[in-house]
Amino acid sequence: MVGGLPCREMVVRLGCWATAMASTGGASDTVHLWGASLRVSPGTLASLDAVLSGDERQRADRFRFARDRDRFVAGRGLLRTILGGCLGLRPADLRFAYGSFGKPELADAAGVSLRFNIAHAGDRALYAVAWGREVGVDLEPIRADLEIAELAELVLTPDERDLIDSLPPERRTECFAALWTRKEALAKATGLGLGLPFDRLDVGGVDDPATWIVYGDRFPDGRRWSLRSLDVGAGFAAALVVEGDGVGVSWRTWTVAADCRVRDGCDGV
Repeated sequence: MVGGLPCREMVVRLGCWATAMASTGGASDTVHLWGASLRVSPGTLASLDAVLSGDERQRADRFRFARDRDRFVAGRGLLRTILGGCLGLRPADLRFAYGSFGKPELADAAGVSLRFNIAHAGDRALYAVAWGREVGVDLEPIRADLEIAELAELVLTPDERDLIDSLPPERRTECFAALWTRKEALAKATGLGLGLPFDRLDVGGVDDPATWIVYGDRFPDGRRWSLRSLDVGAGFAAALVVEGDGVGVSWRTWTVAADCRVRDGCDGV
């Protein structure tokens, strides 16, 4: 099982890198990313369902299609397992609170500076975890059939629209997805959600997607935010935002075998 003492290898192996994260004290210099598939075996899905809270199960049951319910259960169960491993707690014991714009955080966690965010698209999920720094992540499919002209008027700045118009038609959708995921990740990291002025905040103009863009005086609380795109493979766009600057990124691929053992690959990005 995925939770508490059952399937404890999952928590123990997570604890190996979580201890290293926590040992730095204060804000970590590394954001840890986990890429995961939400398509899991029936046995693993049942184990992940077992760690959910009652209200999470109620949310799952409201989905019309079983496919969407299963994705929600897998995504929340994996989130609980990752955070439980970081904190040395049973995943089922974690409690969440939500900001005014819906951003999740750990509830009743006085003194715990663990921050996290999750994004999902279809069967894929992306988790960001850091100590002492707010984080936001977004993941979107690149849809060739998407009519971007009207959307661009609503969410892009004039310079960003000019950037898209300057590209060959076959590259415009990909560019729009890159800009949109950056803004979504920033909205999630800051906790402002749709309160972020999407059409007045320029996040474009960087040729290298791994280049950090740093924002300082554009936010009323004076905090600095760093933003970059992520390479998650063909057909998808993704972005990461983290509070502060000078931060590294560590990437892990999450797989859960049929016997519920974690198989973990780690690469820096």
